[in-house]
Amino acid sequence: MKAKTPAHIALLVLFVVGPAHALIIFNGDNLANTTDPGGVPWDATARMANYDGSSVTAVGETAVHLGDGYMLTANHSGNSTHVSFDGSTWLEVDSGFTPQQVAPDVDLKIFKLTSTPITSAVILHDNSGGELNTSGTIVGWGRGREFDAQIGEDIQDFGKDPTIDKRWGTNTIREAASESWIVGSTTYTQDALTAVLGNTEGDNEFALALHDSGSPYFQDIGGTIVLSGIAATRSIQNGGVGDYKATFGDDRLTGSPFGRGDENLFVQVGAYADEIAAIVPEPNNFGLFSSLLATFAISGLRRRKREFKG
Repeated sequence: MKAKTPAHIALLVLFVVGPAHALIIFNGDNLANTTDPGGVPWDATARMANYDGSSVTAVGETAVHLGDGYMLTANHSGNSTHVSFDGSTWLEVDSGFTPQQVAPDVDLKIFKLTSTPITSAVILHDNSGGELNTSGTIVGWGRGREFDAQIGEDIQDFGKDPTIDKRWGTNTIREAASESWIVGSTTYTQDALTAVLGNTEGDNEFALALHDSGSPYFQDIGGTIVLSGIAATRSIQNGGVGDYKATFGDDRLTGSPFGRGDENLFVQVGAYADEIAAIVPEPNNFGLFSSLLATFAISGLRRRKREFKG
């Protein structure tokens, strides 16, 4: 069991923020990785917010379209009135559909839009394994970096709301295990995937930032791009409330805690594919259910409890 030296924070906003304008990319500025990288359903990822018809009145998290207007995000994400897939066109959330937690104690929920957007296909991982030590691509609508002078540095400050944009980045899963984290007064316990912020893993290595909760993480498993994880939380070794920082370092979870990068944690989608399918009617224009051909338990899961402080 690894040392629990870093404090942890959830990705939801823990303080009052100003009006809005994603991910921190290790060796790129806030304009980097803001266009479709190809190979993943970039256009299926949406920004959540309260929108009054002319401007954003409250900043929300990130969600991914499953099909037929059903959206998947982290359960701890607040409810928003609208989503936008491109940052300018806003679609209304169906207030008549009560958001549904995917499974008890699990940090996943599904909400619905009043209309059905046309986006690329999202295929759920089928819980057949393959996530561990496999690189993947995330798409998020969170904040970026505060200071360009920190590009490529091990410690990088989160930006403010004007840095919010749709970005993609890459990282590799280093552990699949049962994890617990606490958001407010709620404890979530679920199968989860953990990535580490590496400082030698390439320019596109990402760090989750505020408002990236609910961001989809995609992997190529057996030649198919599948939704493997939903961003939920992260560890933090430097900074605190109002002064969050991402720490890049050794891309490992074992050995001495000194020199390691922060951890980014995702709810393991494959473990809850059946529960998701039970909530979402089979989409007409999506590959969602083509992945649900088999279910296998990932072995060697370890239970750890993390309390997130902010």
